[in-house]
Amino acid sequence: MVAFRIVARLFGGGENAEFLLAKGMVTQLVVISLIGSGVNVALNLILIPLWLGVGAVIAGGLGNLVANILAWRLVFSVSRARIQVGFWTKMVAVSVAASVAVSFAKIGEGAILLLIQSTIFLAVVIGLLAVVKPIGTNDTSWFAKVSIGLVRMLKPFTSRVTEGGI
Repeated sequence: MVAFRIVARLFGGGENAEFLLAKGMVTQLVVISLIGSGVNVALNLILIPLWLGVGAVIAGGLGNLVANILAWRLVFSVSRARIQVGFWTKMVAVSVAASVAVSFAKIGEGAILLLIQSTIFLAVVIGLLAVVKPIGTNDTSWFAKVSIGLVRMLKPFTSRVTEGGI
């Protein structure tokens, strides 16, 4: 279930909507939202009777994914913005791996379980980010303009290879 939500956010739905609104493309944004909502409702009608809550999560995730991909394609066609595929692939892989690791932690219950699972998730994410190093040197030059402290903090997660978007 978590994987659907992560993949649905892959294309940055909120950021795409803000960009399209700033460009005055309200009609296109409304049409994209209606398509995504239509996919969500249609899949809810099919999947909820079969899988209950899991069906609702899948339907919502796929509806969001459709809307986000459509919005991303529109942003891509009207701007020079490019998605950094390598960065997002690594981030999704890390998030999914951490979610899977947490799903095996069944120690305790209630608040204790939540605390244990949160700690495991955070440790796995930090460890994997240090290994896959999703931040490229292009990103660190931008971060340096914001704060040199931010560059130092993100250094363990930065590769030495310059990564360009596509």
